[in-house]
Amino acid sequence: MEHPPRRTEAAPNAWPQSPPSLLMASAWVRVAGALMLAAALWLAVGWALK
Repeated sequence: MEHPPRRTEAAPNAWPQSPPSLLMASAWVRVAGALMLAAALWLAVGWALK
């Protein structure tokens, strides 16, 4: 039985010209998620210390 081709290594090269807008969107989603998580933790700690 042969191993199936690796999909993870071929994924970045799926688009010959990867759209930078998609990469920026994913980066902004990560940044927004991190900021929301930090704000939620900050509010929770501030509320707990009251």
